[in-house]
Amino acid sequence: MLSINKIKFINSLKQGKHREDSRLFMAEGDKVIQECFNENFSIRSIIATDDWLKNNNDKINKSTEVIEASPDGLKKITSFSTPPEVIAILDMPESIFIPALLKEELVLGYEFIQDPGNFGTIIRTADWFGIKTIICSEDSVDQYNPKVIQSTMGSFTRVKVFYKNLNQVIKDTEANVWGTFLKGKNIYEEDLDKTGLVIFGNEGKGISPGLEKEIKRKLFIPGFSDRLPESLNVSTATAVVCSEFRRRG
Repeated sequence: MLSINKIKFINSLKQGKHREDSRLFMAEGDKVIQECFNENFSIRSIIATDDWLKNNNDKINKSTEVIEASPDGLKKITSFSTPPEVIAILDMPESIFIPALLKEELVLGYEFIQDPGNFGTIIRTADWFGIKTIICSEDSVDQYNPKVIQSTMGSFTRVKVFYKNLNQVIKDTEANVWGTFLKGKNIYEEDLDKTGLVIFGNEGKGISPGLEKEIKRKLFIPGFSDRLPESLNVSTATAVVCSEFRRRG
């Protein structure tokens, strides 16, 4: 049974401060939890209906706390409008950013990205294209925000996200660095490499002038309509850019 204290604790994980203090976060829904099982992600607790537990008992580690809950109980802790069959409390993995990665693989960078749904979609897109590392500016949305986690559909288990000063990251690397701009070289005509860092800007403002000064290679995604919208959604731009880089490589 879900105790009052457990309900309070789980709900506290919807706030970034409590996630950081406890080094725990929550994930919801069967699809996401199955991905956690598949990737051997560290699961601290599972709160689920009796039917879900019966169907998945063989996948649950013996050290994992298991709490059976009714749909009404799950409703008290979910961030969904309709409660899922299962909610898990997960350990935040410990990862160290290695700058040399920028010369070994393609890495995505984001400045001041704010929308949780957008960022979750970006992580899922990166996973689709085999990109394992994302670097965000320190003022970006938290990767463990429940809406981000849900939007990844489990891809957070395979893509590592680091929060760094992007200006300093660029200054410290000899790797290729590209940025996406409304004025730049046509991505379909520009030389692209298999490794390096591609920077994307804020959803509404794009890449800031301060960061733009550090980026020498500017890419532009051309439009093909007579009346173009102001810009592409950043998650859509991510998909286009990743597809073109992978097509070349």
